[in-house]
Formats: sequence, C-alpha cells, structure tokens
Amino acid sequence: MISHEMGLGEIEVLEAERLLAIEQKNNEAELATQERLLEIRPADDDTRFSLAFKYSELNRDELAAYHYSRILPKNRKPVTWNNLGVALAKLGMPIKAVEAYREAEQQGETLAMSNLAYKLLEDGFVPEARKTLDAAMAIKDHHKNVEKALGAINDAVEAEQKIETEAFAKASPIHEYYRQFGRALSKPDAINLAGRWRAPKCALELHVKDGSIAALGTYEVKTIGSGLINALGFGKNQTASAPADSMQYELKYHGTIRGRVITGSIIDRPVGSTAGAATSLLASVDSGSPFLMWIADSGDELHVCENFGTSAPTLYSLTRE
Repeated sequence: MISHEMGLGEIEVLEAERLLAIEQKNNEAELATQERLLEIRPADDDTRFSLAFKYSELNRDELAAYHYSRILPKNRKPVTWNNLGVALAKLGMPIKAVEAYREAEQQGETLAMSNLAYKLLEDGFVPEARKTLDAAMAIKDHHKNVEKALGAINDAVEAEQKIETEAFAKASPIHEYYRQFGRALSKPDAINLAGRWRAPKCALELHVKDGSIAALGTYEVKTIGSGLINALGFGKNQTASAPADSMQYELKYHGTIRGRVITGSIIDRPVGSTAGAATSLLASVDSGSPFLMWIADSGDELHVCENFGTSAPTLYSLTRE
C-alpha cells in the first residue's frame, strides 16, 4: 500500500493507488480512488469521464450516467455525449438518450450516429435511420458500427417482409372461412343433415332434432402400455373391445343450426373418463371446445373451424358417407 510516509500528498497517493488497482484488476479500488479524486478536484473532466466509462464497463449504468451528466455540456466531447446516450438508453430513457446522440451527431461523432440509427430502427423509422447513416458514411474515418447498422437495417427489413408473408399466408384461409361462413349464414335453413359422416378422426352418426345437431363417433389411440392407462385412471373404464395397448376415445359434436351454419362445442375425450355422461345423444352435456361450421350448398360437406379466436385456429371438413 502506498502511504503518506513516502512524502507524497493525498492526490499523488490516490493516483498511485489507482494505477496499482488497474494493474491488479481491482475494480472497487479503482472506482474508489477516482471518486475521491473527483471529490478533491470536481472539475477534472478527464477523471470523471474515465470513472463513468469504468462504471459503464461494469454495467453500473446509473453511476455511469450520473458522472457523464456531471461533465458540463460545454465541456462534453462527442464521445461523452454518445456514452451518456448509451447509459440513458440502458436506464430506459429513450428521449434523453436520443437528445444525447443528437448532440454527438452535431459534433460529427459517427458512433453516436450509428446508435441513433439503431434507435430509429427499433421504432420502424427506416428512412430516417438510413439518412443518418448516409451522413455518417460521408464522414472520413467513420466508426465501423456505421456499416453494421446499415446491415442491420437491411436484415430488419427482410425479417419483417418474411413475418408479413407468413402472417398473411396464415390469415388467408381464415379470412376465406369467415367469408363463406357469412355467406352460409344468410342462406335458408339447411337440408336434412342426419346420417353418417366422416371426420378426420373417425366416422360419426349425426342426428337432428328441433334445430340442434348431435354427432357421435369413437376412435382408438395407441398408448405406450396399459400401465399408463391405469395410472391415469382410465383402465377400469376401458371398453372390452379396445386392445390393451390402445385407448378408446369418444368424439361428440353438439350445436345449433341457424341458416346454413352451426355453432356449438366439441367433446373429445377417453371413453368413460367423465362420470354421468348424457344418456341421450341430444341431451345436454358438459361444455367442450367451441366450433363454427358452415354447410356446403350440396349439403354433403360441413366445414369446421375449431379454436377460432386464438392464434392457431384449425380448419377441416366433415363429409357425408
């Protein structure tokens, strides 16, 4: 440790301790010596900048912003304005950050111009970001981040184009479904739909009564073993016809007819998994997943939309057998 016994004043001791702390990578001692030096010499902008930069390196952004801002505006170099903007942005102050970047930009600081371009890009101001970077490119020996920012703009534009294409492709069939649903809603009441229908999972027997429909079918799903079935509590209710390595499910559609559309709910569950199931196919049952359905003009196809109103609606058809 360096002491006053060596005949040095406090400032000299602090300077020596600071250099020793840097050599030993002792961050806290380095910070402390500079804080004390600034208490003695509050107008020492070089020490304050060095201290603020160190705080920034250590991700202590409140302290970094504090010390950068303590340098008088008239004494702030372009890099000081830029670094202040970075610290303010990290603290969630985009307005003040942009003000600092603008000050640095006016003094020709191209790193700040690239940072400003990134901020503009974040909010979708691509023309303004390009204009800022074009001005930076015209400055000799501009910062390498200027080219990186230009590349980031191109990447962002391409990424948004891809997102838009995917979003519209996803929206298109749903848009068409609702058009057809609206068309069917204004049609006269449907023809008799009773009979046998084919769903993606199984055949259904559909019944119509008093403006309501009900369809029921069953199907089997392979399991990883009867032990899993018993563990889930389904084994005791398993139908005798289902193999030991499969589970039987029931699929029920219940809905109300209006014009040539049907709205209702779907129940898809293991057979016997719910006690007290309806004894009559058209009796009221516990609610399931809602569906929309429109009836083709031929009366031989029912177009279904499950999970409507979510980010992943499912479209499929039932066809008359």
